[in-house]
Amino acid sequence: TGITTLLPSNPQQAPLGPTDLTVERVPMIGGGFQEWVYAILDHRPTGGPIHIRALDANANANGALVPSRDVVIPPNAPIGQGLRLSIAFDPSGNLGNGTFWITGREISPPFAWKALEFNRAGQLLDEMPVPNATHGFDYDDTLGNFYSFSAEAFLPPSGQPIEVNGTEISGYNQDRTGVAFCGDLNIPN
Repeated sequence: TGITTLLPSNPQQAPLGPTDLTVERVPMIGGGFQEWVYAILDHRPTGGPIHIRALDANANANGALVPSRDVVIPPNAPIGQGLRLSIAFDPSGNLGNGTFWITGREISPPFAWKALEFNRAGQLLDEMPVPNATHGFDYDDTLGNFYSFSAEAFLPPSGQPIEVNGTEISGYNQDRTGVAFCGDLNIPN
């Protein structure tokens, strides 16, 4: 059966609710992993910060909140409010201490979409461009690449717009690798 964990927020504080999840896996002595699931909630519409809430994903913890692992991003984070924020965890970030990348649109011109890297103390470390309308973001620790999922229409050579796009971005130089994958919402399942 599934487990329900109530987050310490309400619809007035975080109107969009949790907009994305990411996972951190840490090897344990003797084998196995300690896993945490992080949920991102934007409390800025009501004057609060962006919260990254940690949940213990190990079976015996039943999804318990772990406030000591929460990350608080200041309300003045340079990404727009009222958008579905995406989040990725990079275990190699900040010299192996782990960082969180949050995607969103800039709050001032040119209003470009970016991924912002924050350390566990909520301090901005880096940024990189991502495709417009990125509403999903992840990091592959094995290959060192980020994956951006965008809802912006893409016009391929066929001339038929595609509305679901994935883009691979190198975690080493933050350039697009040229690998892309597309879905077409017009094709029936």
